Amino acid sequence: TDVTSINLSMMTYQWFATKRSLYPHITFPGAFHTYPGSAYLQTHRAFTLLQFLNSNTHKHPVFLGGKYSYNDPALDTNYDSIPVGLVTQFLPYSASPNGTEYAAINERSWRTVLQHLPALPDVKQFPEETWEWTIGRDFKDRVIDTAAYMLIAALKVADTNAKPLIRAVYWLESAYVMEGKSCGSGLLKNIGLSHVHLIQNKVLSKTKNQAKALKPPADDLFHTLHAMNWPNSTTNWKTWSAGHFEFYWGEFLKRKDAVKDPQYDTIKRMYETAMQAKKK
Repeated sequence: TDVTSINLSMMTYQWFATKRSLYPHITFPGAFHTYPGSAYLQTHRAFTLLQFLNSNTHKHPVFLGGKYSYNDPALDTNYDSIPVGLVTQFLPYSASPNGTEYAAINERSWRTVLQHLPALPDVKQFPEETWEWTIGRDFKDRVIDTAAYMLIAALKVADTNAKPLIRAVYWLESAYVMEGKSCGSGLLKNIGLSHVHLIQNKVLSKTKNQAKALKPPADDLFHTLHAMNWPNSTTNWKTWSAGHFEFYWGEFLKRKDAVKDPQYDTIKRMYETAMQAKKK
């Protein structure tokens, strides 16, 4: 499949208007790209990323590598940003995949990524000031973004299909294995939340053979199952999940920046209730 690649930063220069003819199959709704609220939108016929998507997503799938450096509430309101391998696809919310659909899409895209990038550059050989280091950083960021999106998508179908939720737990736990204690507070929060939903999931609770209720993902993409001590047929999976919930939310509540999270008070109350119940 042919792919047209455009450097988003280069598209912000006024001279880009002279390059638009190189892409006859793409509709540019203005002369060059700028951020929302820019005076250039009125004075220089510039366009926003939202306007670009509105002009093209009905004709071609549009992906973004990396992240844009500004806030765009209108874009976030109209388009879902879906992690697909090492890039993000923009889709109208009406076309967003549910947990089952996203799990399938995600597996295919990441198998391709790992086929071409089986190992990350050694951070001892390539420290933070090297461009090789950014490959590993971007890879891990994409795993974290994918895990977070997978959890959201999985919860939409969790009442009838627990497999996407189990997969989300695997991805979130894998992200922590990669990041370690230096991970962001958001990851700690999401892992704890995933275990809350895992323990409360009715589909898993109704499984006759509880020893096999939490089957490990068939494909251990990141070879992290052992590190997260995934439960086997001789392990009580709810005990394992409760222990991980306690650890991750306990770590989250220790973080100084956690108090800024809008769900901090709710998480703190739920965590304290669970710890009190554990003592009885």
